[in-house]
Amino acid sequence: MLADPVRHLDRFLQAQAAGFAALRLAAPDLPGGSVLPQVLDVLRADCAARGLAVPRLAAPHRLDPLAAEYIATGSRLGTEVLRRRLTEAGHAPLPRSFTATQAPAEWRALCTLLDGIDPASPRAARICADARRAFRIFALAAQAPPAASPPRQAPPRPAQTRKDLLLG
Repeated sequence: MLADPVRHLDRFLQAQAAGFAALRLAAPDLPGGSVLPQVLDVLRADCAARGLAVPRLAAPHRLDPLAAEYIATGSRLGTEVLRRRLTEAGHAPLPRSFTATQAPAEWRALCTLLDGIDPASPRAARICADARRAFRIFALAAQAPPAASPPRQAPPRPAQTRKDLLLG
């Protein structure tokens, strides 16, 4: 994606949408104000607007919600590098997922939550391990074969009747 962002944009969007969908399933109990649902909705909308199907991935197991939020909130900050590359390459218009806010307030709020957890606690260890698992979800999403795009149906010919359509 970094080497040729325009060429790999569709595949990137599919992999990100698949990864965040799996992450959402793995962490159903997100903290209040979570950015993960918004990130996923925008990625799904980008894929739909481009006629891209999103591969389905299974979540490995339940993840700590703060690990999932760490990935989602951090992704908003990391998208800025890719947005610049796409802009430099002359790609316009940008997908909405590249124009969404960077969420610095959400990042600070997440850091405050994480700072309140004892670094030597089992919860801290679980959050770190689950964040690594979450990154692996995205590695799998990037390696998954692209999902087939939804079939486009031709409109019925005017001579076709409802009976013709029902009988095939």
